[in-house]
Amino acid sequence: MEQVGEDEEFLNEVLQDLLTEAQTSEEEIAEGIVAQNFEGISKAAHRIKGSASYLHCEDLRIVSFELQDFGHNVHPGKDVNLSAAMSQIKTLFERYKKLHQELKDEVTSHKK
Repeated sequence: MEQVGEDEEFLNEVLQDLLTEAQTSEEEIAEGIVAQNFEGISKAAHRIKGSASYLHCEDLRIVSFELQDFGHNVHPGKDVNLSAAMSQIKTLFERYKKLHQELKDEVTSHKK
């Protein structure tokens, strides 16, 4: 709450923005996985990482950072086991989706 000056209405707006951003990133990461577009995965994860950090959504920030890092460091032609890398990315993405859902649930319950 201290990041928004104890303004609950502003906090709700910021959280809603985070949810929208997280949904967009989730869709883009899913598309990146299907297309094996590692740069797209990295960019989508990077976008959510800053907002999650600002709002102290530490688990979401960490998994976003890990997805960003994998997306940035895995490229076809690089000396990397693509199958193992995709498996790791998919595991991280499942964790991302779970955290995103938990955040949605928390925001929804907070509004009631």
